[in-house]
Amino acid sequence: MKTILILFCALMAFPPVGYTSEDAPPSTPLEHARWARDTKDLAMRIKRLEGFLKGFIPFEAGAKVETEYEDGSSILAVTGSAWELARAYVEAGQKDKALNIIDWLQEHDLKSGLFIKSKNQAGGAKQHSAKNMETLPEFRVILTRLKPGETAYPVDEDGFSEDQEGQRTKLGGLPESIQGGVEELPKCPDCHEQMLFVAQIDSVEHQWRTNPHSVEAGSKDQKWMFGDVGMIYVFFCKECLRAHAEFECY
Repeated sequence: MKTILILFCALMAFPPVGYTSEDAPPSTPLEHARWARDTKDLAMRIKRLEGFLKGFIPFEAGAKVETEYEDGSSILAVTGSAWELARAYVEAGQKDKALNIIDWLQEHDLKSGLFIKSKNQAGGAKQHSAKNMETLPEFRVILTRLKPGETAYPVDEDGFSEDQEGQRTKLGGLPESIQGGVEELPKCPDCHEQMLFVAQIDSVEHQWRTNPHSVEAGSKDQKWMFGDVGMIYVFFCKECLRAHAEFECY
């Protein structure tokens, strides 16, 4: 699930750039992928994406992602196009094909090789890889399935936590809304059906006497702080394979 969310967010960061079905195909892999995704006709979009991904379909275990293009965009283009093709398959009622693509993306862990290029002041190409990005301190997550009526952390009779700020990260159930904005689960922008609540991620280094991961507020060592002790809420639509996140804080 984590891999799916990360890859999907990477895809959403690069929306179509406005090519139409009448335009000639662009020259670079990334532009070609965007052009194919922007095609309005579903059957034509599937045909173009399948054509672009020829050599990877049917996404067999032996298929490899090449990075030979001079503009360095092939990994991004393949990853993004594969996700768009999966979504198109779902829209066309071909969910088995969509699941094959998702399994292939997870198996190859494409996020680890994902990179883009940008121009630096000297006009040259500057590569940004995951190794050079700012990251948060890593925590091991231990999962415990709850029994009916149990809660992931202590809450009062109204369902709100007390003295638990920083320790409210959990999977499933219903979100604890800080400002009330996620009390009503969001609707999928594609099918307009209510999305599933997947997880809430707390500001785990919030300085508080009962928080075992407390870090001095405002210090350079306090990395896990979202706004004013905020939380990130993650939602997912099983039908459209779309992920969505929202944020609230005090």
